Amino acid sequence: MHKSFSIKKARLEKALSIEELAHKLKISPFIIKKIENNEELPKKYKPYEKIFRNSILKLLGLYEISGTVKINEIPNDNTRLVLSIFSFFLICTILFSLSVDMYKKFNSKSISKFFEKDQIYIDIENKLSNFRYDEIDHEHFLNKLILLENNNFHNFFEISVLDNSTIFYMVSNNNQKTQKFGAITHNNPLYLYLNDDFSIDLSNIKFIDKIAVNNSIYQIVVDKSYALKEFDINKLIDHK
Repeated sequence: MHKSFSIKKARLEKALSIEELAHKLKISPFIIKKIENNEELPKKYKPYEKIFRNSILKLLGLYEISGTVKINEIPNDNTRLVLSIFSFFLICTILFSLSVDMYKKFNSKSISKFFEKDQIYIDIENKLSNFRYDEIDHEHFLNKLILLENNNFHNFFEISVLDNSTIFYMVSNNNQKTQKFGAITHNNPLYLYLNDDFSIDLSNIKFIDKIAVNNSIYQIVVDKSYALKEFDINKLIDHK
């Protein structure tokens, strides 16, 4: 440590008074005088004594850097690495979800083909396939419909048949990939709520008595038996 007389000697060599030195350093002359004389500073200045002393030594050219200051190595910032890894897994998750979704969409049309067929289904399927009636195309079928009256039903579909007649049917729910099948008789009409996308197969449309769909009731006039295959029921809703 520099002795007090060194500070005073250096100040005098530079021809500086205590007041001039105090003015340059913006420090009270009282403090400079105390430090020169190696006297204890008042309690309120005590925490700043080292700062005051070093400032004086620097200005007088007596300050020497002793020892070395260890600078802690700046730690590696792994934020970018963490974000890169997170982004990679996020992208992989999104791509996987999209792949699964696309797979479901592309394969949805065939889902209904893989359910286990019971004996009732096989019997109905055989009856529908064994009828050797001509298949009527969908436009021709619509043109054969005659509007009888309007009703107040909404989202409702019904097929009734003539007395002593039976029509075998199969209804496919294209949204839920399910199928409903059975026989329509005079006492057992077919009812559907049109809350999904349906298509229907009918074994013989000649036996149809009435078709009710939403606000309309139709009758069909054909001169012979026809089979109807995979008819989109929504076409009846739009039919005028």
